[in-house]
Amino acid sequence: MNNKTLVRYFYEVIVSEHRLSEVAQFVSNNCVGCADGQEFSLGADGMCAHLATVRKTYSQYEMKILRQYEERNTVVSELKMTAYHDGEWLGIAPTGKQLVFYGVNIDTIMDGKIVRHGGAVNTFETLWAADLLGVKES
Repeated sequence: MNNKTLVRYFYEVIVSEHRLSEVAQFVSNNCVGCADGQEFSLGADGMCAHLATVRKTYSQYEMKILRQYEERNTVVSELKMTAYHDGEWLGIAPTGKQLVFYGVNIDTIMDGKIVRHGGAVNTFETLWAADLLGVKES
């Protein structure tokens, strides 16, 4: 499987179908996560914990890769996540609304596994558009 195909399969099948028992086949135990300019130990277990947390807020969600770019062993994926808000998140009570998030993930692949993962999602814009922030325009 080439790098782009591996990343697409990971998000569209493994993540979307919540196949946590298969995450270690795609994510290295030495994988690092990247956020706010910092790196932290993530590993397959950390990725599983992250995905389980997301499922608490969105018990049903699906990820689709819209576009991908690859340079050497790094894959940049533009993605769309469709989810139902059926769990509390950051003090926002479940609404049952269908939400659509767009984002970008950046994954580095070595020896057929993700060894570095980072990204960003338009959470604020999605919650604002769905009127879930409790703030009305004046």
